[in-house]
Amino acid sequence: MCDQEPQVQQPLDGGFGEVQQADEEIQALCDSVKAQFLEQSGVNTTMFVAKSYRQQVVAGMNYLIKVQYADETYAHILVFELLPGENKLPSLTSYQLDKTEGDELVPFNEEAGPPEGEELVPPKGEEAALP
Repeated sequence: MCDQEPQVQQPLDGGFGEVQQADEEIQALCDSVKAQFLEQSGVNTTMFVAKSYRQQVVAGMNYLIKVQYADETYAHILVFELLPGENKLPSLTSYQLDKTEGDELVPFNEEAGPPEGEELVPPKGEEAALP
């Protein structure tokens, strides 16, 4: 018999961690980028509720967050926050609209492109930057 404890698979360095339930801290982060989201997406809503998230350590922190913005409609938003002490507000990097509660929270970015079958929506004024 083997007496070793089972090994828990850790995310690769620099990769996104496991999906977690959103808490007050993540909701506050969403609240801080809500105006950016509304302006860039053109969505008109008062609802902006963080449901779940994943995080990635970089030269700061990336947060991939599932946000409910209508009765049964969600967005996946990518938010970058600098390290403490940098004195800069978090920024909305990109987002995907028209998600559902059941859609998996998978990483996306401009370099890798959106998940297959999805379209990445760049912030307004940056349309020409995408291939």
